[in-house]
Formats: sequence, structure tokens, C-alpha cells
Amino acid sequence: MVRDMYDYCFNQLKVQRVTARTHPAKRKVIDVMVRMGFRVEGRVRRYYPDGSDAVLFGMLSHEFALLPVAPSPSTDVRPEG
Repeated sequence: MVRDMYDYCFNQLKVQRVTARTHPAKRKVIDVMVRMGFRVEGRVRRYYPDGSDAVLFGMLSHEFALLPVAPSPSTDVRPEG
């Protein structure tokens, strides 16, 4: 589902980059972004209303093209027994 969204951005809309941001305390979000192929590109200081920073992520179109494609659940059916 998420890969389909990025596929649409890069291959249909022909964008060159997709960016994301999150609060630096959200370690699980940061881990997921990195596993999805995003690179940490930096911080924006005092981004949020409480004065905390934001972590910036980016993925370029050629980086997306290099990501492995996960097998579809319907193609990974094993017989019982």
C-alpha cells in the first residue's frame, strides 16, 4: 500500500523527490522511515509550536527505483501439511 503511493508519486506524477518530517522523539517513526528507504536529510530547528525540532527525510526517484519489491501475500501461499 505505501509502496503503491510512492510508485504513484514517482512514476505517475513524475516527482523527483518525496519528503517527510517527524518529531525527533518518535523513534519508531524514524526507524520505519529508514526501513522504507528514506534518508535522514537534517533537522529544522524549532519547527513545532512547542519549540522542538523536526527531523527531515527524503527519497529521490532513483533511490525508490532501487528498493526491493516485497512479495505479494497472494504469491506466497504455501500448502498446508
